[in-house]
Amino acid sequence: LVSGTTVKAGEVTKISANSGLTLEPAAWVPTRNTDHGWWGVVKAGEPPTKRLQWSNTADTLLLAPGQYDIYWVQDYPMRNHPLLLVSGTTVKAGEVTKISANAGIKLKLPANTPVLDSNNGWWGVVQTGREPDVLIHWSPGRVDQPLLLPPGKYDIFWKQDHPSKPKRVKQAIVVNRDLVVVDLDPKN
Repeated sequence: LVSGTTVKAGEVTKISANSGLTLEPAAWVPTRNTDHGWWGVVKAGEPPTKRLQWSNTADTLLLAPGQYDIYWVQDYPMRNHPLLLVSGTTVKAGEVTKISANAGIKLKLPANTPVLDSNNGWWGVVQTGREPDVLIHWSPGRVDQPLLLPPGKYDIFWKQDHPSKPKRVKQAIVVNRDLVVVDLDPKN
């Protein structure tokens, strides 16, 4: 919390622990898995493997003043692929900075869409123009949950089952600060 504090013999040194971050997920954001999901921070520019503070359940973190990158892991399939939600957030002394987690994509599927294979099917997003080997966020076996994302422009991929190859089903979807519902019906 504080560096360079001097503690003298026979005295009590007071340290203020009153700064941090509060993550405010939108109501539509799926709850993090309490065993494998987490959100947390690293010093700005550091990789997510160098987490300084994180939580599986709480939405507020106590932090020293500084600049941080904020990462999100939804569940077990995402455990090795933390999603960078925000870069370079500043935490000031004596303040709790609020961060909204309210941007994302949800699919609207045609009525005749086959169910995704629960073991090998998925849908997910990449930055526009990228290939599915660099997925930013994805949902294995489920189409009912939206994906939390940082603001940006995304392409959506769909992989039906094990033998299928990922297929780009939508391109250049702009996500700003809300949930974008993407209609995959080719008639619309």
